[in-house]
Amino acid sequence: MLQFSGSTHFTPQEYDDGKISRYVFEFVRFEDLHKRFDNQSHADVIGVIIEITPIEERTTANGKVDIMSLYLRNESGDMFRVTLWDDHVSMFEKKLKKYKHATLEPNVAIFTSTLVKQYQGEYLVQSSRSTTIYINIDVPEAIKLAQSSNLDLPLHPKVNKVKTISELLDIAASGSNMNVVYHCAATVDDILVKNGWYYVSCPDCRKTISPTETNFRCDHCKVDIEYPKTRFRLELQVKDRTDTAIFVLFDEIAEQVVHVKLGDLTSNLENGNEGSSELPEQLLNIIGTTHVFQVRMSSYFESRGRRSFTANKILKPTVKLEPEDTVANVCSPSSGPPAVKTPILARKRRRLILHSSPDSADVDQKDIVEDLDD
Repeated sequence: MLQFSGSTHFTPQEYDDGKISRYVFEFVRFEDLHKRFDNQSHADVIGVIIEITPIEERTTANGKVDIMSLYLRNESGDMFRVTLWDDHVSMFEKKLKKYKHATLEPNVAIFTSTLVKQYQGEYLVQSSRSTTIYINIDVPEAIKLAQSSNLDLPLHPKVNKVKTISELLDIAASGSNMNVVYHCAATVDDILVKNGWYYVSCPDCRKTISPTETNFRCDHCKVDIEYPKTRFRLELQVKDRTDTAIFVLFDEIAEQVVHVKLGDLTSNLENGNEGSSELPEQLLNIIGTTHVFQVRMSSYFESRGRRSFTANKILKPTVKLEPEDTVANVCSPSSGPPAVKTPILARKRRRLILHSSPDSADVDQKDIVEDLDD
């Protein structure tokens, strides 16, 4: 460090000989992160942005703060989590927005001066006061990583199998493999409406906004919102033969299950009646349907008996699901909703309305459901 005082003199140079680098990083390898754990030693990390989670609001001793997590993949295919707090959330969003429509992929991110933490047996890094964020800058490490992304590296962790709900809960309770993605075939048993089934959000940051006398206000972006956007947030109570849990679905993922756009459900959603507990008939129709959900273990949340995961993708089965099958063998990504329908099931409180499919007979639907149960 150079410390300047009032008596420091400067001599300007007329030329740049290129000997002073604009960027200087000291990257820490994924397998060496544990060496920086809990010793207040900062670490620079680099990786390809794989996934970004929605912004959450946390209450701390200093008040409410925003928190965001994202997942990076290094050259070896390892994935790790980066957690950003407060000002660094908005800093990251502004930098990423610049490359949102870039034709060059993938986006390589660098986070400097991060702190290594441990949560449920998983090592992760979080921003510190000194953290600076760079995206797609012209340095050799970023160029090399972008080129290596063309290699046949796994997009998600290598351990990626079909699990029952009971197995997912056991893994979450153990605190191991929390960075792993699993798939689970489950039936929608109920729709929980205590927290509403949609929310009015800012079109930029997707956070909840509050109504004012004339329009809406986004406290995160600190701007007035004239045209807010309503977004799905479905809390589905799901079950299989082993146990029950809550799968939370946001926006596009929810639309794949509901088979309808949120804006088509009702015309008065944008009038500010946020979190309405009344369920449209189209939502009631999904009770009793079976889907293959992709969940990340790190999204697990437990409080007062509530055990929930966030579903980040819906897949459809192509063959009979076996617990030890790999995802590549049993599932394929679907751009539309899964074509899985169930026979009439006994419902506790609500009646399931089924629409027959011209492409399959009832006996075929029954076979599909039995395969998923297996």
